[in-house]
Amino acid sequence: VILASLTGVIWTLGAMGWMGVPINMITSVIAPLVLVIGVSDAIHLHMEMRRAKASGGSRLLAVQAGIRTVGPACALTSFTTFIGFGSLYLASLDVIRIFGIWSAIGCGLNFLAVILVLPLLTTLLPEKALLGEFRLVGSAASRFSHGLQTITRWRGIVAIGSVVITILLFVLSLS
Repeated sequence: VILASLTGVIWTLGAMGWMGVPINMITSVIAPLVLVIGVSDAIHLHMEMRRAKASGGSRLLAVQAGIRTVGPACALTSFTTFIGFGSLYLASLDVIRIFGIWSAIGCGLNFLAVILVLPLLTTLLPEKALLGEFRLVGSAASRFSHGLQTITRWRGIVAIGSVVITILLFVLSLS
């Protein structure tokens, strides 16, 4: 998971160097930011591939299932993050504009790295690497299943409560 996202960070820093973008106090934040964003996509994709493999499929079928099931959601979140950082191009300060552009590019490159490198590693690494901790993660998830079932059962109330709390906190932040 880390190798896939780290590849995206290396691509981003390489592109910045290729384009002559200096590393300063603001742009130095891009590498860890892109890493964290990429790791979240990679974890979702990897867990789906592990789940598909644990249900008895081949590695190739697990990779296909992961990309088919989680890929569109990861693409959507990467695209919205790309747009969010890209909107910083409208800032009046050059340093913020550069940060926004390269953060957006980094998100895009990291998504490509995760979608390309993680499936490649999944098909090349030994079988133990793919399934090694699956049972451990499954047992941890089962401990939280009661709370998740409660939230799911009361999802309407939880959603309304979340919106109300968000509005209240927004109003408080204005004061």
